[in-house]
Amino acid sequence: MRFLGTGAAETLPNPFCDCDVCAGIRRDGEQYFKRRSAFQVSDTLMIDFGPDVIGAAHQYGIDFCSLRNILFTHSHDDHLSFPNLSLVGMSQHRFQEPIHLYFSPEAFGWVCRNIAAYNPDFQFSLAEEGAAALRFGNGNAFRLHAVPCGVWFNVDEYRVKALRSSHPSWGEGELAWNYLILLPDGRKLFYACDTGRLLPETLQALKDAQVDILIMECTFGSRRLEKNCGHLDAYSFLETLEQFQSLHVIRPDTQVYSTHLNHKHTFTPLMLQRFFDRNSDIHITVAKDGEVIL
Repeated sequence: MRFLGTGAAETLPNPFCDCDVCAGIRRDGEQYFKRRSAFQVSDTLMIDFGPDVIGAAHQYGIDFCSLRNILFTHSHDDHLSFPNLSLVGMSQHRFQEPIHLYFSPEAFGWVCRNIAAYNPDFQFSLAEEGAAALRFGNGNAFRLHAVPCGVWFNVDEYRVKALRSSHPSWGEGELAWNYLILLPDGRKLFYACDTGRLLPETLQALKDAQVDILIMECTFGSRRLEKNCGHLDAYSFLETLEQFQSLHVIRPDTQVYSTHLNHKHTFTPLMLQRFFDRNSDIHITVAKDGEVIL
């Protein structure tokens, strides 16, 4: 498993910005630079496919020729890149089957309404309810799926459950999906990016999950946010961990990572790591681009 990006929509440092955070990151070094968030669960499964995944693939020497499935959290363009998806149609590699793309019903509807406007040459067609196909002239294709909330479904050798967050997105009534994933080796991964404060229904669904790996956004760092803003800061991140402990969502040995950091506050990634080290009994790793989880 590998983080292909750990920044928010602005990237870090923002090339158009000389604020204290961006300037501080430049001083701290390139190991703290952050592309827009994406996560590679394995060669066959990814979470999100945004504008920076191609650059990440080049840097880390990986390819997507074995990719079979992408779980999309939501339709914001730092998580979903039509141009990068279209590279499948420019490839000389022939996929034997369509690559499957999974969305919330609201994100699925938004994508179906907008994908043809990006490129009229896309061969897009609706299939049965909650499914669509996108074909390219080279024979490669995507199969799009709308997945329900709170129901386990199979993605090859993975078991996946989508859970609703409080983070609004482009689709009508769309709230980002968080994903609880049962890995082939029996471990559980919970990916919450973007999320905001978790809804009561989601906390209840996670009760006693005892996840092994937690990856959660900490977008606004030191900036204390309103409770209904759709993102987390460092303080609400810690409060969420306390909720998770009380509900047995996590264990003392759960691997916890923060991701999706922006610059609209005062913490560089290094400062955020020091804050967590001082203020949490649970070890939290501020994830770096390219970091691998074994």
